[in-house]
Amino acid sequence: MVKVKFKRRPNQRLKGSFSLKVAFFLLILVLLPAVIFGVGCNTDSNIQPDKPDVLPHILRRVEKPDVVSRLDYPKTEVPSELFIRTELRDGVFLGVKEDTKSIYAFELSDRTLKKLTEVKSEQKYINLLTIVSNSEWVVWVEDEAYTVSNKPFQWQIIAYNVATGEKIPVDESPFLAGNVPPNIRFNVPPHVNFSPDAIAISEENIIVYCMSNFENHTVFSELVKYCLNSRSRQVIARTGDVTQELIAECAIYGDNIVWSRFRILNDCFAYRFTRYKYSDLFKYNLKTGRTVQLTVDDFYHEPYIDKNKLVALYVTPNRSGQAAYNSEVVFMDLDDRQFKTVVHEDSPIYQRRESEMLRTMPRINSRYISWWFFRNRYVYDYRNNRFIELFDGIYETLNKDNAVVLDRLFDNHALFNVNFADGKTSKYLVTLQPENCTMPRERWLALYQEKASAYGHKETMEYGEAVAEYKAKIGYDTMINSAAALEILLPAGFYEVTSQVEIGPFLRSRNELSKQSGFNFADYMGKTVVLYTCSSETDDDLVLLIYAGKIIGAWKDSTGEDFHFIRIHTSIP
Repeated sequence: MVKVKFKRRPNQRLKGSFSLKVAFFLLILVLLPAVIFGVGCNTDSNIQPDKPDVLPHILRRVEKPDVVSRLDYPKTEVPSELFIRTELRDGVFLGVKEDTKSIYAFELSDRTLKKLTEVKSEQKYINLLTIVSNSEWVVWVEDEAYTVSNKPFQWQIIAYNVATGEKIPVDESPFLAGNVPPNIRFNVPPHVNFSPDAIAISEENIIVYCMSNFENHTVFSELVKYCLNSRSRQVIARTGDVTQELIAECAIYGDNIVWSRFRILNDCFAYRFTRYKYSDLFKYNLKTGRTVQLTVDDFYHEPYIDKNKLVALYVTPNRSGQAAYNSEVVFMDLDDRQFKTVVHEDSPIYQRRESEMLRTMPRINSRYISWWFFRNRYVYDYRNNRFIELFDGIYETLNKDNAVVLDRLFDNHALFNVNFADGKTSKYLVTLQPENCTMPRERWLALYQEKASAYGHKETMEYGEAVAEYKAKIGYDTMINSAAALEILLPAGFYEVTSQVEIGPFLRSRNELSKQSGFNFADYMGKTVVLYTCSSETDDDLVLLIYAGKIIGAWKDSTGEDFHFIRIHTSIP
């Protein structure tokens, strides 16, 4: 078996680009308001800092998941100025640009970008965190704040019919001027927003959202259902004072609505690094009108649902010596209401134990589970119990301050952001192909060997003797069926850059490694050469460059990704 190698993923340092700010705001607005705002003790609270009584935990971890690599899935670059938030239909994605005044549609098949609609009120901005859609309607929150560091009081929810162009005001802020008596003063914690924190829509045209409301001097939160077909509004759940309870996350699929309810402010964070002591999950069925509590007196939140499958985050109790927040991705079949932990500190996608990691925004579709972190290139295939690497990690290998982030999972696509150290961002949609889902990571080199034949490369290689002699010389024991070779056209020089990728400097670094073995391929830049690689049970991958039957470059690759990276960023002659 080929050893799967993983690089350490250091924390991404936020730069000044709008895209990284968006990632940061996602963290602040989606997770921090309800979960980890603050790291000290709340001395104003009268609640005793006793530890919550936690039920016997459902920590049934998925057993021995595999790790496979599908770097061959098609990738399409997305306009960097577009911030995709939702999918209108398969292959058509919706998002905003930096001004957040209009919504644009990106057509994957021909890579066209067209304006779809704009804000209903010119004075307001689209809250990019709240854009959702089904095949008929696009829904969003418009508010008065352009920068999300401000807390807007004035907001409205708008539903846009794609076929007719009709815009429907669904709801508006109860805190509008004139609605609040002048003598009223509210006691609202800083982490509670006045505008909706979460919004979702089903294919049956049901919108659900979480919002703050008030009665007399008390601000409370509520979960609201709005039916676009009947134009009817219904409050599904309501809390008491937001200083002690909060509903801020929700999702819907078919007849089921799920949400999390945060409860009892934490006055000290010795037990969990969370703003509230508890977060319980609830499910409401539209047909029966029945509400079921899924968890009791623990900390599950950010639920998301697909058919009868639910994913959420579980915040673990602090372990001895733990200094930072830690969350795990969990998975539940609503038929048996039993959780399994999918992503945790010992998951095989991590090089070492990751017991202090902020995983957030779990998503699920008919095959995969995804989650957001500052660095993540994997989804979990829950049908086959395996993690699938969808994007090349070579960018992080080239520069430790680069970061590859799985931003969003759709039905048949995954959106990735490649955040470069210089503040630039490249965005790609990876097309998920179920017919190819059986190929393990150990066979990806064989895949390229097959592709090499398709490009006209012969199995009976003229350079076979030179390769065999070199392997014998260095004592390299090749694993069976691990070799791959391909003819490529090297760039003209060591300074060439393609699509923001410095392929020239990368090859220069590999030429320096080659010099250590007595090779120098500087004079062969711009020529057609053979790129060859193979694996070993006991050593790093071997990469060779061959010209006219002789080896001109040779180095060891500890990442297992050099062959793939060079193949992508050079042309086939």
